[in-house]
Amino acid sequence: MDFALYFKIMTNAILKYDAYRYLLPIFVMVLLVEMPYYGIIFILVLKSYFQKLNSRNVDLYYYPSFSVIITCYSEGKDIEKSIETLIEQCYPGKIEIFAVVDGATQNKATLDAAKKIAKKYANYPQRKVIVVPKYVRGGRVSSLNTGLKLAHGEIIMALDGDTSCDNQTILYVAKQFQDSNVVASSGGMRVRNAKVNLVTKLQSLEYVLGIHLAKLGLAEVNSVNNISGAFGFFRHSMLKQIGGWRSGSAEDLDLTTRLQSLFSRHPKHRIAHTPEAMSHTDAPESWKGLFLQRLRWDGDMFFIWIRRYRHRIIFRFMSKSAFFVTWGGLIFNLVVPLAIIIYIPYTLFNYPIEVVFWLFAITYIYYLIITVLSFVIMIALISERPAYDLYFVPYLVLMPLYQFIMRAWTGVAIIYELVLKTHNYSSMAPWWVLKNKQ
Repeated sequence: MDFALYFKIMTNAILKYDAYRYLLPIFVMVLLVEMPYYGIIFILVLKSYFQKLNSRNVDLYYYPSFSVIITCYSEGKDIEKSIETLIEQCYPGKIEIFAVVDGATQNKATLDAAKKIAKKYANYPQRKVIVVPKYVRGGRVSSLNTGLKLAHGEIIMALDGDTSCDNQTILYVAKQFQDSNVVASSGGMRVRNAKVNLVTKLQSLEYVLGIHLAKLGLAEVNSVNNISGAFGFFRHSMLKQIGGWRSGSAEDLDLTTRLQSLFSRHPKHRIAHTPEAMSHTDAPESWKGLFLQRLRWDGDMFFIWIRRYRHRIIFRFMSKSAFFVTWGGLIFNLVVPLAIIIYIPYTLFNYPIEVVFWLFAITYIYYLIITVLSFVIMIALISERPAYDLYFVPYLVLMPLYQFIMRAWTGVAIIYELVLKTHNYSSMAPWWVLKNKQ
């Protein structure tokens, strides 16, 4: 059977079973939400590229001191790799590194590894490693705020214990903070264990095509939606002004939202994104681990935006561009996933299997086009490792299915949060910390 005949048969089946009633809401959602969102991101990425192409390379006229707060829990010897990548930064300014070991008694291996590396680099010029053992576990936020109290640097860098950096990361970020209006900056993130299996390979593509690409575009309109808790930079004075990190779930999204809510009063302030500052983090290596991670991430996202800060996501608290892009992101990340998990069972129970197959084929082709276009833009304009990224080309065909599943899982996470308030059971902090948060 040739394709034209098959297309005609399936079109007749769609009309016969009124499947166009299914397609109409999907078409409206794609036309009014997804395509504008992707289109805006692509245009802004191109804008960023051409601005960079036509701008002069600005040298640093001063080298701000950096304080790096590494949140350590159960990394063991892997913490040595994270600290060494900071010691070896190609940056002539001062860098003090606080390895804050949470629950130091039960995490003796991590504590011992941190002490060993601190001793090894005790006399290294312009670098200082301080190991801070916390014998009573208090969670990530407790570790970050402990480091903040001890820090002297003008710029604070928050880093996970299982995350390492490229050698010029801090140099690139320092250039961003030459602008006194930059209060914080996100950076690029790659999956360090990308080639372990299919799960990590798909996450690797997700990080560079979704998270990294989106932040680069959103930074152009001062609307970076989140500074990752695993890898982020903040002006010390601004962190002090807003009281540091807030206890509970999704402390990174919480902090980013609080910073953005100040923009209406300080319209020149902005959150930058530094694509050249690249970090490498370990991703879950099993489907179970991935789904549990996203159950927490996406549930916490709903908690922060809707439960905790819905009163701040309004026009008078945000810049104009941030307001519209943020609400577009809310619809994209909250409404669309819920729509997906409603339409999946509706389609399966109301249409014959051949029509269901055809409808999902249309959806797959649409997302494949978006994926390939994103990959081409990333390789041509952004990637600092194009040869490495080309290794993942064969896995592009799986990305639409992966993205569809993860979007549906976001809907599940939202329902879990609505019904069970899962933010109260985060693994990022012990129960006694979560119980006392507001």
